[in-house]
Amino acid sequence: MSARTAVRVVAFGVSFVGIQSILAQSSPFIYSVVNGASGVMPGQAQSVIAQGSLFVCYGYGLGKTLQNESGFPIPQTVGGTSIRISAGGSTYNALMIYSSESQAAAILPSAVPVGDGMLTATVNGLSGNSIKIHIVNSAFGIFTGSSNGVGAGVITAPDGRLYSFGQPAHPGDVAIMWGTGLGPVNGVEASGLLPGNQFNPELFVGSQRVNVEYAGRSGCCAGLDQIVFDVPNGIYGCFVPIAVRSNGITSNFVSVPVAPPGQPCSDPVGFPSALLSHPSGGGTLTIGTIALGPIPILQGAGFSFLRGLADRLTQLLGTPVTERELSVIARTHGASRLRTLKQTIAKYGPLLKTRNIDPKSVVREIGALTNEGAAAGFTQLKGVGQVAAQFGSILPPPGTCTVSSDWPLKSQTWRVASLARDAGSKLTMTGPLGNRTLTKISNGEYQVNLGSGFAGFGVPAGTYSITASGGRDVGAFTANLTAADVQWTNKRDIAFIDRTAPLTITWSGASGYVLFGASSSATGTRSAFVCVEDARKGVIVVPDFVLEAMPITPLNKGTAFLAQHPLQSTNQFSAQGIDFGYYVNFSSDSTGMEIR
Repeated sequence: MSARTAVRVVAFGVSFVGIQSILAQSSPFIYSVVNGASGVMPGQAQSVIAQGSLFVCYGYGLGKTLQNESGFPIPQTVGGTSIRISAGGSTYNALMIYSSESQAAAILPSAVPVGDGMLTATVNGLSGNSIKIHIVNSAFGIFTGSSNGVGAGVITAPDGRLYSFGQPAHPGDVAIMWGTGLGPVNGVEASGLLPGNQFNPELFVGSQRVNVEYAGRSGCCAGLDQIVFDVPNGIYGCFVPIAVRSNGITSNFVSVPVAPPGQPCSDPVGFPSALLSHPSGGGTLTIGTIALGPIPILQGAGFSFLRGLADRLTQLLGTPVTERELSVIARTHGASRLRTLKQTIAKYGPLLKTRNIDPKSVVREIGALTNEGAAAGFTQLKGVGQVAAQFGSILPPPGTCTVSSDWPLKSQTWRVASLARDAGSKLTMTGPLGNRTLTKISNGEYQVNLGSGFAGFGVPAGTYSITASGGRDVGAFTANLTAADVQWTNKRDIAFIDRTAPLTITWSGASGYVLFGASSSATGTRSAFVCVEDARKGVIVVPDFVLEAMPITPLNKGTAFLAQHPLQSTNQFSAQGIDFGYYVNFSSDSTGMEIR
């Protein structure tokens, strides 16, 4: 596939499978407007669209069937769909690229002034709602192979070849990044291409700012930008993070594989190269995962402790209690959780009285959601290469950091088909907490609540062994994990995170590799950054361009954490019937943190 063809596929075929209208609509409706390459930028609560950039509207009733335009002159209407922008006291017509039932893409004319604006779609003469957008001079987004702004970036060699695990970039290579949003151009955009080296963005590969040789419109397609840069020395890995800062706004973080000349990419920690290059990497793999840590983190990673709790409460109350109902409680904190608990107790009050149940017992059951736990899952996955490419990109190589638009350990829709695999009737854990049984709550999933009140770094330090006698699909095995007592030594010295200056973090007690990061749920967005470092160094310095990608966050909406890297090679285990097994520790030294 040529570079021109690859970029057209990404630019004009941006995820046409969207939300379909479930009700007949008499007029179009838009609920989101985003950068056509990255989607919503990390830390951005509203639609920030750059002058001259490609943007995508999501909604319904935006067109009948897929219609697209790829030649010149670029029309103001495609398939009966047009988009207008009101800003600065004037109205402008967007340059239409495609329209469909659930999406429409267009170029924002460079002449539209910066500031707040209103965007409205019209389909066959019927105008829909108006949605607010914020127009800026520059806000670059990087295209990704997954078309969702996450994972491997669309970064090519001069011959148009996309860099891959097997054919990575090498130091000294001249690489081309594809995106949109560098800024406005002079000339008539609708009439033809307007290339030119006229922008000066900052480009970061790993934690290094690198030389940019060209930054301007591409020579192939309207609204698409190219950044040509030199691949630096000394940064290697399959998921080297890369980001662009322009106009004070940091782009989405994507990854690019980098290796010494003549070698495939590899990482000292994270997904093993054997998994990335496995013959079935794009087909079927069976993976076993065992995890220790706070139940909210295990729940977010895909282990359903809510299911077991729902079953216990259903049995206690004699009436169905749903996971969905409990998830509302699990997502709340502090005063909000107390209010939600009171509402739940009031709802089931008559049953509690009839069955002579102390309401405190229900509160204790629900309160267990904040305890430490252990869980295991065994699953056959089809299309796991997509998982590795995207999940791996949010666990970068040592010495680097990355930013995502959601909590890194949160389950995502990976478009992967799964099939549970049976590993026996139960699993047995031995270690510092004595003997515990991981009960089978469904086919392929096991869990136990380990309690609370542990001092320091999650569960007590020591070796935790998990033993299985084997089941229908997975053979007998023993897996061992050593939980370290990691100490964040300068935590008390950090009153808040300053987004404008590098942040230094120190620790003791760790081995292998560590993660440091912070998450935010402020301003209507969820964002997180993660940095990885060799534990022997004892220090991580988080660059300012990483911190600037995070939103300003009050103390009760932000959390900073220090943890052992969950995918260390010493944590792997094997068993008949699985291709890869991991035993991970999600415990962390964490604290509420304000981000200014």
